[in-house]
Amino acid sequence: MLTRIIFILSLLITPVFADEVADKAEFKKLYAEFNELYSSSEDIDPIIEVAEKLIKIAPKAYGKNHMNTAVVTYNLASLYIEKDLEQHNVELENQTTILLEKYFKILDRIDAPKNRTYVNQFLVYLKASVDDHVEESIKSEARKIQKIAKELDYEPQELAKIENSLAHILFKNRQYQEAKDFHEDSNLNYEKAYGENHFKIGENLFSIAKIDMGWNKRELAEKEFLKALDIFEKNGELGNTLAQSTHAFLVALYEEMGNPDAATKHCQAVAIERPKDFDKEIDPLYRKLPDYPSTRREGYVLVEFNVDTNGNTQDVKILESSAAIFEKNSLEAISKWRYAPSVQNGELIITENAKARIEYRRSR
Repeated sequence: MLTRIIFILSLLITPVFADEVADKAEFKKLYAEFNELYSSSEDIDPIIEVAEKLIKIAPKAYGKNHMNTAVVTYNLASLYIEKDLEQHNVELENQTTILLEKYFKILDRIDAPKNRTYVNQFLVYLKASVDDHVEESIKSEARKIQKIAKELDYEPQELAKIENSLAHILFKNRQYQEAKDFHEDSNLNYEKAYGENHFKIGENLFSIAKIDMGWNKRELAEKEFLKALDIFEKNGELGNTLAQSTHAFLVALYEEMGNPDAATKHCQAVAIERPKDFDKEIDPLYRKLPDYPSTRREGYVLVEFNVDTNGNTQDVKILESSAAIFEKNSLEAISKWRYAPSVQNGELIITENAKARIEYRRSR
């Protein structure tokens, strides 16, 4: 389960009315029930039911701008996040965002300390509400939390982890330049902590290279992928999976750069380094989509081909198609696809009778 705030009842030094006393008594009773369920129940729904009661009574018992109200607001939001991991419910995600916004507004009004807990919870907030932010908002909030983190006593590797999380949040919100900036900031701190060949530095470089590749900054992406690959290979088994992914991206990158010979090297590297042989339903490392023919029809083409030891397709032929008009473009496209060749007894071999199905669908 997610870690939630530990609730501490505040001491009351001002006079209280009878209704307020009753509300506080009900609040304490509900919170005791909440703690009991939280520690003993495997079912999240009864815990949420009590948490929802707490959030209704807290403003009456303590006021809208009180730490106790803030605490139960965050607790309910964290429970919704946990439940949404199972359901992926859009309405639940929206409710979570509203609760977290309310929580941080309360903290700001009562001038709560901007400490490590605040930073960790703000990251939860940004992750939960990533699609609800406008461009300038998500960028400014990311910089705000980075500034707060820099003013705290984080070690370089801890700050690097925070900046890496912010980079991923920004990327998901399609703020690619800012994501790249945070990956670079993260790497500066990882280098301070671990030196220049740490696995996390390779991860950041891999993400940066994908961004630059998407911008068609191919030479820059090539340098970043190759540097990341070198780091992954220096990290042994830990880097194996990402090393294979890097080889795959380099295949596509070199094909786009018109350098099929360089792509071949990485096709073969994937084949040699992967943990098991691919079967005849292998996915291409590089896929050139066919042009849509001049027709309003939709359809498909099923093709068969061999893959040579360089990862090129050979002897491509049509097995089946919904209409002949789709066949020529399909053959032309697949002739440019690149694959990892098969391996047998440690040797690269030709893959025979591989198959691929191309679907032609009009955008709706």
